[in-house]
Amino acid sequence: MICDPDITFHKIDQSETILARDLYQSIGREWYWADRYDWYLSQWNDRIGKLNVSLWVMYKENEPLGYYELELQQNDNVEISYFGLLPGLIGQGLGKYMLMDAFRRSFDDLDASRIWLHTCTLDHPQALSNYQSRGMRIYKKKSDIQCIPDDWDLPAY
Repeated sequence: MICDPDITFHKIDQSETILARDLYQSIGREWYWADRYDWYLSQWNDRIGKLNVSLWVMYKENEPLGYYELELQQNDNVEISYFGLLPGLIGQGLGKYMLMDAFRRSFDDLDASRIWLHTCTLDHPQALSNYQSRGMRIYKKKSDIQCIPDDWDLPAY
């Protein structure tokens, strides 16, 4: 449930590939999302055009606040592939509303039996607690190495 009636969600379609790319880059750079950072618009178009993928933007007064991406997988599992708020908007309680909308769409629209996502130590320090306070639990932990592009600043923490 959204407490602010001015907050809305809009599904990105293939005519909005620039918006999808720009949100990914604006949000993701701070959290070292590098896997799609250099994608061509045609790659974004292909991703958005997949029948099992949907990208949702959270707006307030026609200004984007953040977005999430859902990917329906086998056995009615839904992965929240990407989830983030634009710089400067973290800490205002917006993430919980966006996560609840992702859950609602996953269960109601996609008939999900399970929702999951990956997070890591490069993510915002409050991300895991947001997920857990909405009912998610840690399923598995593993160590991995994230390659950070040469021209990006290294994490300060």
